[in-house]
Amino acid sequence: MTDGDDAKNRAAPEAGAPERALRGVTAEDAPAPEAGAPKWLTDFGPLVVFAVFYKWRGIYWATGSLMLAAPLALALAYARNKKLETMPLVTAIIVLVFGGLTIALGDPRFIYIKPTLVSGLSGLTLLGGVAMKRGFMKSLFGSALELSDDGWRKLSLRFGLLLLALAATNECVWRTFTPARESVWIYFKLLGIPGLTMLFFVTQLPLIKRHAITKPDAVTKRDAITKPDERASAEPKATDKS
Repeated sequence: MTDGDDAKNRAAPEAGAPERALRGVTAEDAPAPEAGAPKWLTDFGPLVVFAVFYKWRGIYWATGSLMLAAPLALALAYARNKKLETMPLVTAIIVLVFGGLTIALGDPRFIYIKPTLVSGLSGLTLLGGVAMKRGFMKSLFGSALELSDDGWRKLSLRFGLLLLALAATNECVWRTFTPARESVWIYFKLLGIPGLTMLFFVTQLPLIKRHAITKPDAVTKRDAITKPDERASAEPKATDKS
């Protein structure tokens, strides 16, 4: 066997290295499928149930259905994450307490102010975390976003102010339009609050991009895909010299 043949034999396995590296990185980086109910179901399922029952039977049936759906969503989220997150737990408690008062007293005002309490408490919690230099928002979204501490602080401040604005807007809407035009409040609760929240995060994409942290291992794994090809083309030259 000549030196040239020996060089080719050694270089041949390297030719498939990029493909092997790509397969390896894909296997490592691919997120494991979530066990249990998907997140969108536990986040928006109770709202959908509330909307269906409101359209079918009115505010009291909708409130009762929400009182059943909120704890069920909390249980499904616990089964998926193996832990109870603070804000969904607080939200479920508020739903049970104020929903129960709505049905027991026949007064829908208790369920009207539920978004005020949830948004207000969430906003005050985030702003308090900013003041005390506590990363409450990072604990909620840290698994989805990698931001610098300054990025989390700015995002928490802005989101906290938005939540307080939503709480104030909910008060204005229900006090202005209910009970005569209760459907206006329903639309605000089901479409306005989620829509404004999603719009907020879209407008924060420049901030998120500016403060995003690139994981070092991501760069290393990208190099693992490209460098074997470089080594494959360089090794025959080194062998020829020997």
